[in-house]
Amino acid sequence: MKFYFEVSKRRSRFLKWLYDDFGEYVEGLKNKRSDIPMTLHLRNEKEIEGSFIVDVECLPTMYYKMQQHVQTDYTEQEVEGAARECSALVEDLFVGVLKAETIQKPSTLMTPKETELKSRLRSLGLMDTIDCLDSSEENIKQNDFEGSITSSRTALEKMTKYFLNQLGLEETYRFKSDLDRLSSKGYISQDTQELLQKIYEYQSLSGVHRIGSKPNQYEAELFYHMTMSCIEYMLKRLSY
Repeated sequence: MKFYFEVSKRRSRFLKWLYDDFGEYVEGLKNKRSDIPMTLHLRNEKEIEGSFIVDVECLPTMYYKMQQHVQTDYTEQEVEGAARECSALVEDLFVGVLKAETIQKPSTLMTPKETELKSRLRSLGLMDTIDCLDSSEENIKQNDFEGSITSSRTALEKMTKYFLNQLGLEETYRFKSDLDRLSSKGYISQDTQELLQKIYEYQSLSGVHRIGSKPNQYEAELFYHMTMSCIEYMLKRLSY
């Protein structure tokens, strides 16, 4: 979860404790409660008129457990609880103690299943696909919904190319033609081909090649989760 705060110079000296000592503060708790905020990352984005803009990222213990495949079966309620714990801690420290002004609160898109999926992509070395997904999520936080949908579409393109390469098929550099090739070889059904093509077309028309009204946050989040589902399908299909 990432926040942005404006902290006055007068109070910025307290940031040193957060930079240096927060990890020790929670070290003894991380194996006891998965919802405990384990890591607090701070970065000074810029200085303006006597204040610092601070980028704050707070991650619960469960994030690391899912990444390392120690435990991945968290419920939606447990994830939401961890998000509330992180939000409460960050706001207590920055708004309560440092009297900072909240510039941007976070949006939590990732589900436990999607966090595990990203870990699998990382283990396969598909960092460019992860970068696109991260960009899509970050663009939503920045209210750049067209940019988010475009990044989701690029992630789908990259994953489709990986799918083809793993099956020993040559890519055509056109998404529709790539799907045609997968379908003709029997790796995906015609119904799946049509569904993937529709998702891609909607992403194209809602992103940089937008036709009609601008996309909103809900549409950007929908395309993000749909892209994650498509990627999960392709990885499962490769394991058949």
